[in-house]
Amino acid sequence: LGSEAPAVPQAAARRESNGVALKLSAGAGKPVAHYAIWSRYGAEWRFAVAPASRPVLLLADDAAGGVAQVVVVSAVDRLGNESERINVYTRS
Repeated sequence: LGSEAPAVPQAAARRESNGVALKLSAGAGKPVAHYAIWSRYGAEWRFAVAPASRPVLLLADDAAGGVAQVVVVSAVDRLGNESERINVYTRS
């Protein structure tokens, strides 16, 4: 069916009062079905999947884990091929 990975997504992240706001968009080329999102809260990594139809989302602060310190994103096509992962946010 194909093993060509989608292009690296374009992403913008900014710190909001209650979390990290992400705005994601597909790079040129193959259509994207989902975005894979890894976020690190303290020493714990969390994984989430967002549909490409919902390109704006908030990674909310957590009472136990605090605020997201690092956010990494990749694009995934409908066959499960994953783009290169990019770091979109690092807390200063």
